[in-house]
Amino acid sequence: MSRWKEADAPGRNGAGLDAGQDAGTRFVTAIPGKRITLVSMGRGPGDPRAMYKEARFLASLGYQVTYICNAASGPMVTDDHVHVDTLNMPTSRLARQMHGPSIVLREALRSRPDVVHVFDPALIGPALRLGRRYGVKVVLDLAEDNAKQILQKSYLGAMAVRKLGSHIYRRMSQSWLPQADLVIAATPSIAESLPAGCQHVIVRNFPAITEIDSVPPLASAASKSSTPVLRVVYVGGISPIRGIRELILATGMLQGAVELHLAGPVYDDRFLGELESMTAWQYCHYHGWLDWQGSIALVKTCDVGACVLQAAPNHVESLPVKVFEYMACGRGSIISSFPLWRRLFVGAALFVDPTNPTSIAQLMEQLLAKPALLRRLSERGRLLAEQSYSWESEAQRLASGYAGLWTVTRR
Repeated sequence: MSRWKEADAPGRNGAGLDAGQDAGTRFVTAIPGKRITLVSMGRGPGDPRAMYKEARFLASLGYQVTYICNAASGPMVTDDHVHVDTLNMPTSRLARQMHGPSIVLREALRSRPDVVHVFDPALIGPALRLGRRYGVKVVLDLAEDNAKQILQKSYLGAMAVRKLGSHIYRRMSQSWLPQADLVIAATPSIAESLPAGCQHVIVRNFPAITEIDSVPPLASAASKSSTPVLRVVYVGGISPIRGIRELILATGMLQGAVELHLAGPVYDDRFLGELESMTAWQYCHYHGWLDWQGSIALVKTCDVGACVLQAAPNHVESLPVKVFEYMACGRGSIISSFPLWRRLFVGAALFVDPTNPTSIAQLMEQLLAKPALLRRLSERGRLLAEQSYSWESEAQRLASGYAGLWTVTRR
């Protein structure tokens, strides 16, 4: 396995992000014709990171790119430069974890890859074994701190069980991750959690400004009210830990002056039933699951974004994709008052205790009373997105990481 000079230092700048590319590192170009196969058991054809950012960008560099994904996770996507291969995966989580790796990696071998690039934690061990057996380079893409993420998965059972699972994963990853040819970390905190010896690059999941600008507003998202209201939008998973209940309660306190638009997958039908039984639900509009373009179109139709995640271990150090997308759409935000988020989004968001619906309602009321404030937040957010938080600013990191699989960079 070839090794390359680590391009990202663990230090951080004033914005709370890593210090960026080492000043002495020289970028190297891609090697056209190399075959790259991106693989996921859970992500769908239109996945924003895997397909629209990484696969398309790697193809633009001259690589031959195949993206293997879950057919059930969204509508089919066609692309002139990326071959999209959708597979029918087991529907149950347990069956997918047990049988999914062999299904997708067997399909990956058919593309005769030089590199297999995997996203799911369950694919890490099998992909490394495949790499050793067939001489394929392995890239591991860590969009989450998986050890912390396990603690949030209520379907795994009691917290004691989740803590045991998290501990086991962390111990195994200490052995696995250094074996990869490259680890792609989506945040500086994920990079800092990697064991010694990992060759890694930080590629943050910022939105592609050009892609967002090409999406028109969602014309069908008509307001339920006949009078002007503040339209608040949340796109993402619908679950308690994401503060959905608190958002709905806050909306109800304004008695029709605010309308809440929700879009995203429901992880527990009982929770959705609970939300629908709330009195405040009359001021909410649930759009169901939308693909990426649909969610961006919805955001552009509304006035302000919301992201009031609860203070779970994997949330407080996260880089929330939805907030960056709100900013790229030219929308201000109401978000959780985590220290990192207060540094990242200063001037583009209002910060709140995510457990306090009354405080959330007060911020909504403030934006209703001060249109100029809403306009300043929106303008500042768009400016930050253009200058600092765009995929266009991150793509070279991915290019450098991949080029380093075959070429050692020097100072």
